[in-house]
Amino acid sequence: MEVEQYKKFVNNCVRKIMLTIRVPGYTEEDLIHEGYLALIRAGQTFNVDRGVTFEAYAFRCIRNRIIDLLRKHFVQHEKPSDDLEDVVGGKLEEEVEKQEMVLQLEEVLKKCKADEQAIMGMYLQGYPYVEISKKLDASKKKIDNTIQKVKKLVAAHNNV
Repeated sequence: MEVEQYKKFVNNCVRKIMLTIRVPGYTEEDLIHEGYLALIRAGQTFNVDRGVTFEAYAFRCIRNRIIDLLRKHFVQHEKPSDDLEDVVGGKLEEEVEKQEMVLQLEEVLKKCKADEQAIMGMYLQGYPYVEISKKLDASKKKIDNTIQKVKKLVAAHNNV
């Protein structure tokens, strides 16, 4: 694997990750350096048989390395407590994933038609299909098709 050919990829990954994760004490340049280290590790551990592209795998490796830096920051700078594992562990990763999903959804919705955006907006607010159908004067089938379409677009966007 030639690291230089992935320069733009690593830079873009780090910038995208920095939209949701801030690591105190690290500059963008520092995180890009960490991204290269994660890329090299990804090249060593990538398995074609797993059914994902190298870029998707490398992005996840870069993201995980930056999350690990954030965890280390919390461990070094927080007072020990019973809740520390919750803050540093699963809750942090869940929050980061939620924020990333929101950003992905926003990007996908920008490319959707106005009626599709309206349907998804109501769906995300918790409205049932019947109510969306009445308020937007659309069939339940159109509502369901639109929601499934956007879910597929988000999934496809996530694999890029």
